[in-house]
This record gives sequence, C-alpha cells and structure tokens, in this order.
Amino acid sequence: MANLKLIDRPIYLNHIITSINRGMMIFLVGQRRVGKSYLLLLFKRWLEENRPSAHVLYIDKERLGAKELTDADQLYERATDIEAFPIWSF
Repeated sequence: MANLKLIDRPIYLNHIITSINRGMMIFLVGQRRVGKSYLLLLFKRWLEENRPSAHVLYIDKERLGAKELTDADQLYERATDIEAFPIWSF
C-alpha cells in the first residue's frame, strides 16, 4: 500500500469548533475513507491544545479492545471505569 498523505482540513475543523462552541450537536457523515476519523483526531488534538481541562475519550471501534462495546450502556460503563478502560493514543 502506498504511503498516504494526511491533509489538514482547517475549514471543516473550524466548522466543528464553532458548532461545539454554540452548544450544537454535530454529525460527521460520509463515504468510507474520506477522512471522518482523521477529522475527529484533528478536533481531539485541538481540544487538548486549546481546552486542556476538556475530558476527551476517543474510541477506535476498529481496534480489538473496543469491539465488545455494542450499546450505550456498555460504553458508559467502560468510559466511567477509567482503570478498566484502555487508553489509546495515536
């Protein structure tokens, strides 16, 4: 597989930031492999740099440790039990 170049998306990132600052809920919808997860990682990095007190939980459902999470109750249980929840960083 060829090395893929990751492209920053400042317009989309700024739209997410301004929407969140207005208390709005956002949905990222699109075809596979168009950069939705990467855009979320960019937003996560922005939060860590600009809102260090924000609590950020990023779950990559493609990883084996998260495959058993199938409903909101399981997600809440795992997310609130910080010792049982593996922290993944990229």
